[in-house]
This record gives sequence, structure tokens and C-alpha cells, in this order.
Amino acid sequence: MRFRRTLRVAETPGARIIARFHDGTPALAEYAVGEGRALLFASDLNNDWNDFPRRPPFVPFVHETIRYLMGSRERPREFLIGSLPADLPRQPGIARREEGGDRVVINVDPRESDPARVSVDEFRASVDVLAQERSTVVEEDAMRREASQNYWWYVIAALVAVLIGESLLARRVA
Repeated sequence: MRFRRTLRVAETPGARIIARFHDGTPALAEYAVGEGRALLFASDLNNDWNDFPRRPPFVPFVHETIRYLMGSRERPREFLIGSLPADLPRQPGIARREEGGDRVVINVDPRESDPARVSVDEFRASVDVLAQERSTVVEEDAMRREASQNYWWYVIAALVAVLIGESLLARRVA
């Protein structure tokens, strides 16, 4: 970036210098103003004194600066399921807040997918237990379904009897 012209910013007590130019003078300073804060950029954002607006970092810089200055006024738009306000559903996805109607994203805690939280032996043991429980449930379900379908034997036997009777009757008539 080329800065052709800059302001001379004095380092006053209470100011926090965030960025400096190559010669050490403050480029970006933060000042407390009442309950808020203000940022002073020692050049312009207009492409007159520098070529910063023509550079790729310019738009993210403006967005992040505005987000930073808004600070606590901006309500969070992302939550983890374990730390949700009362007006949001307890499931991942996109939801609308009752208050204000703005949309928020509800995510699952990424720590749940951390494989280091469970040892290999604990994981295998839990998978074995789940597999045994699953096979027991499947077997019980299959037996229950089979018990409710035991009448099909009688239907097949009746159909076979009808077919035999029909073939015997067809022989006598012919």
C-alpha cells in the first residue's frame, strides 16, 4: 500500500494504538468516548491520500471495523445448542428469534466431534454395546412382526386346497 499523505496523530494517554506506519507513527488509534469507542485512521478511506480502497483487504477492514465499533450493541447471531436463550428451539439449524424476529444459526458444539475426548478402547466398548443392543432390538422386532403375520400359512394352505380342488374338478368335467 502506498500512503501519499497522512495525519500526524499524537499518542495521548488513554489512546490505544492498534496499527503503525513503517516510520512508527500511529496509523490506527482507538479512543474511549463515553460508554463507546472511536477509531481514528490517520489517512483517508477515499483513494485520495492512498491506494488502500483499491486493495483486497479494504472491504474486510471496513466490515470488521464497523463490527468492532458496534461492539456489544450487536446481538449474537450464532449459538451452540448448550448455550441457547430461552426463546430459541433446542435443535440445530436456522431459527427466528421471538424478540425482534432476526434469524440466528444454532450449531452443535464442535467439541462433540473431537476424537481425543474418548479413548479407542472406550469407543470400541460403546460400539460393541450399541451393536448388541441393536441386534437384540432387531431380533425382537422381527419376532413380533412374524408373530403378527402367522396367518399367511393358513392362507397359502387354503389356496393350495382350492387349486387342487379346481384341478380335480376340471378332470371330471373334461
